[in-house]
Amino acid sequence: MGAGAVLAGAALAAYAATAALVPLDNNDIWIHLTTGGLILDEGAVPRVDRYSFTAAGNRYVAHEWLAAVLYATAERAAGIPGVELVAKLLPTLAIAVLLLAAVAATRAPWGLALPVLVLALTVLRYRVLARPELLALPLLLAMLALLYRDMESARAGRRTRAVYGLVALEALWVNLHGSFPLGIALVLVFAAAEVAQRTLAPRDRRARIARAAGVAVAVAVAAWLATVGPQAFGLAAAAAVVAVALLFAVDGLRPIFDDAPAAGQGALRLLGLAVAMTGAALLNPLGAEIYAFPFEFTATQNLITSSVNEWKPLLGTRHLDGSLHLVSYWIFVAVWFAALAIAAWRRRLGRLEVGLLLAFGLLPLRHIRWTVLFALVSAPALAALLGAARAPTRRPDGVSRATGLALAGGGLACVVRAAASAGAAPSDAWLLGALVAAAAAPAAALVLSARPSLTLHGGTAAAGFAALVLTALAGLHGIPTMAGMTPRQWSGDGVGPGHGPSRQGMRATEFLREAGIGGRLLTEYEWAGYAIHRLWPRVTVFIDSRSEVYGEALLAEFRRIKKLEGAAGPALDRHGVELVLVGQRPYPVVSTRNQELLRVLEDDPRWGLLYVDDRSVLYVRRDLAGDLPALFDRFAPRRFHPDDPYLADPELEAELRRAVFRAPDSAFLRFALAAALRAQGRRREALAELSEGWAANPAYAAVPQLAGEIAVAEGDTAQARRWFERAVEAAPSWPRPRVALGSLSRSAE
Repeated sequence: MGAGAVLAGAALAAYAATAALVPLDNNDIWIHLTTGGLILDEGAVPRVDRYSFTAAGNRYVAHEWLAAVLYATAERAAGIPGVELVAKLLPTLAIAVLLLAAVAATRAPWGLALPVLVLALTVLRYRVLARPELLALPLLLAMLALLYRDMESARAGRRTRAVYGLVALEALWVNLHGSFPLGIALVLVFAAAEVAQRTLAPRDRRARIARAAGVAVAVAVAAWLATVGPQAFGLAAAAAVVAVALLFAVDGLRPIFDDAPAAGQGALRLLGLAVAMTGAALLNPLGAEIYAFPFEFTATQNLITSSVNEWKPLLGTRHLDGSLHLVSYWIFVAVWFAALAIAAWRRRLGRLEVGLLLAFGLLPLRHIRWTVLFALVSAPALAALLGAARAPTRRPDGVSRATGLALAGGGLACVVRAAASAGAAPSDAWLLGALVAAAAAPAAALVLSARPSLTLHGGTAAAGFAALVLTALAGLHGIPTMAGMTPRQWSGDGVGPGHGPSRQGMRATEFLREAGIGGRLLTEYEWAGYAIHRLWPRVTVFIDSRSEVYGEALLAEFRRIKKLEGAAGPALDRHGVELVLVGQRPYPVVSTRNQELLRVLEDDPRWGLLYVDDRSVLYVRRDLAGDLPALFDRFAPRRFHPDDPYLADPELEAELRRAVFRAPDSAFLRFALAAALRAQGRRREALAELSEGWAANPAYAAVPQLAGEIAVAEGDTAQARRWFERAVEAAPSWPRPRVALGSLSRSAE
């Protein structure tokens, strides 16, 4: 690895690290912290639920117990920064380093491998979350590197003993995350590639029988796969199995490692390792139960997999359309198809590469979260495939030509899909820049592979430049997740850009903690984890993100309450709910989220509003509030409008001041108080409150809008125009500030 490749690799690691330098912003980490602390305190892994009041005593399979212990230990040692280090930064750096190690083990040219890794690490950004999954990915890549190293050793006529480390890695993986069967599957793919190399390459009667039997079995498997849901997954899997079987039948796939001896012996050793890894997986507190759990709700389509975004299929869902992740993923798949087309045309398709593509490439069609897994596992294989395609060309035959053209068509279809996804959201210069930088490098690798006469130094340079551009973009602006959704730079509750747990009802939860109120809490699905971490055992929740604990019936009940598909009031009474903390979008946003549930709470005199800020509202049963009076007796935040005639009521001003005291950083409450003060003719005091609101949240357009209206009333049209322009910038689709600017322009004429 030359100096240029070393520098490019370092730039790639830095780019990967930028994805980890954001606050903790997913709901699962808080449950892991609570469970890990419980294990440290009690010395045992919990087996039943203790966090909810609806499923208390239900089976709780804490299969990620070791990750939870690591997180809790880091929190106790160094607080939230320690958790961010252990849960995000260190695993992400390990992924980058081990990905480079896996590529090195394939002996693929760095000028082709590094550009591919730029795009693979861009796809990774979607799953750089403080979850045990991120701890499992380095183990998978370490296994991949060991297997490639073993295969390379076989080319020299020997086998490395380091491959036996797979058993230890599997024993660690099973206690970290439920994806551990993928490690065994990876070994089986390598074993199958070796078997195929030994039995299918010869042109004798035995090989023909093996091919015919393989095609028959493949057709039967394809018929079954076609019935498996989601339908796009089943049909794609069936078509892929049949296509690969037919290619094998005509011997259209040529092994890359065609000089490796004793392939059959290597396959037997790998199969033995797979068996040993299966046994090592029993070394966990749950025993044999650990095998069934990963498949209990992911193997079938149900309410859980159809409602949780990450478990939805890749096709047929639009929740990631327009995102950096989905567009870059489709570009990555397009590069794969193009590389396969080049290799097929040159008769250099490798059985291992096709096996990895078939085994892991279909997983995202099943569940969208596996897009990252496919990108990481297949990136070294893709680099090796590009390298093999640069070897002296074998004269293409009819099969290789047809295969190459078909694969090129698949790549074109993926490019079209990437363009359609990118066009699903408003244009964003930053998002476009990130996509161009991420896609330009692997495009260079494709050109270098298709034209063997070109040197590979350009690929290393392209990778290094792209990685530096993306790292600079992440540091100076923040990598956009979706168009118009670039995180705020270097702010929020934690390291790096973003919002942290403030998006999970953090401030309302902290208020509840300080008030010392306990009870049965119904909150958002994604907020419950933080509430458990901060309020349990004084507060128990209706439901949280451990979907398997609650089951479909309770999840459906939760959805009915939230969407008022049934009667929310009786459901709250039936479950004995005493606290309701849900998201709300205040004026001027018109949102249907939780609106019917909030209407029930507003109209029921047994409930009172205890806390409100820019994101959330907290209702409490009045008999539970104790000495804490409700904020509003006659006013609902979702119905607020600055032109309402009763805003001049002094009692309303007192209630608003109490609300501001409880949530001083709420721009909405400052705005509401300013509206009340304006209604009383106290414009200077209103402007002071608006100034505080503007400092708290410049993105809340109602604050500059009201300031502009006050400036108009005082005759300061220049200042009014500046305020209205800020409101337009904060909320381009809100018509009120545009109308106000139009009125000022007409007055000036």
